[in-house]
Formats: sequence, structure tokens, C-alpha cells
Amino acid sequence: MPAGPALVARRSGAALFPMVARYTSTGIAMHIGAEVPAQPGRDGLVAMTQQLADVFARRLARSPEDWHVLVPFFPDGPSPTAPTAEPTTVMSRDPDQP
Repeated sequence: MPAGPALVARRSGAALFPMVARYTSTGIAMHIGAEVPAQPGRDGLVAMTQQLADVFARRLARSPEDWHVLVPFFPDGPSPTAPTAEPTTVMSRDPDQP
């Protein structure tokens, strides 16, 4: 997994939070995990990236059906399978994290 998000967070001092989307009957729910603390050195960067990957792995195990892209990522126009109504987005903290 690329270490870019961890590196940017560490260099800039920004907080690093894993976020995972899942589909619901009314739109998309965004789950925000616990903050990944900055750690120094190459080993720290690896540890930060692994913490992100661990959250993604737990979420993937819960709802693997949400981890796919069935439409073009950069479509030139509306997808034939795109919803016609505006979806609702729900933001929540990850219940697996304190």
C-alpha cells in the first residue's frame, strides 16, 4: 500500500484518519477510524501505513460487496447504472475504535 497519505500527514502535521465508504439503501455511509499518530523514521512511516491498512482490512471483511468499482472511474458522462436521485451521505466514527 502506498505510504503517501502517512508521509503527507507527518510532513504537514495534519491529522491522519482512515475513512471507509460503504453503500446503504439511502446513499453512502462514511466511517472514520481513530487518528493514526505520527511516528518518526522509515519504520514509523511503515507502522502508520499498516495502521491504515488494518482498518481497511477490518472494514473489507465486514462488507466485501462494497469494495468494487463497476462504473468508469472518470466517466465522460452519467453512468447508465448511476442513481437518479441525490444520495444521502452519513458520517460516523468507526465503532471499532475508541
